[in-house]
Amino acid sequence: MKYKIKLFMLVMYGLGLSMISPMAVGGVILNLSPASQTALPGDNISLDLIISGLNAGGAPSLGDFDLDIAFDTTKLSFISYSLSSFLGVISSTEADNFSSGVLGGLINLAEVSYLSPANLDSLQGSVFTLATLLFHVDVLGNGASTNVSFYKINALGDGFGNPFDIDAANNATVSNNVPEPSSALLILLGLSGLSWLRLRKVKRPQWPHHI
Repeated sequence: MKYKIKLFMLVMYGLGLSMISPMAVGGVILNLSPASQTALPGDNISLDLIISGLNAGGAPSLGDFDLDIAFDTTKLSFISYSLSSFLGVISSTEADNFSSGVLGGLINLAEVSYLSPANLDSLQGSVFTLATLLFHVDVLGNGASTNVSFYKINALGDGFGNPFDIDAANNATVSNNVPEPSSALLILLGLSGLSWLRLRKVKRPQWPHHI
């Protein structure tokens, strides 16, 4: 219901400003950050969903988003997500969470702001976090990697409801490039052996014979 009210308000407000509000707004970039990180089975990892390319303190600002994020369920388990307050505080009814959550290997994140475009302009910078995702690494063999990626961008609109042009949507990679304990032990033993051989090669001091 609130979503329909928001759309109605945006349409009415947008009609009044149609002479100055374009039907599409400039390109933005979406990132899952960090783009690359190392993890072992049993670790928990977090990824930030970040938007950039906006004008700090001015239009266009972000008013809504609806995104599907994909991950490999044979390697990762989804734990939870949290939304930021850059579209408004949900508990104060400044925004609403319409996310569907996780279904199989897809996570749906969706939020709509009820703040005015002017308030959104003052609240948002040129780069900010939309949400943070938390995963558990189940299976990830030594040298293996897995991706968390943008599957579908259903909606991404400015404060007036106009869609953004999206220049890029950059995925994230989680890799297990940490040496296994056995390998690390072999390396240490090898280094110790080299040190011992070097010591053996050092000539012992020659003591004078007693007369």
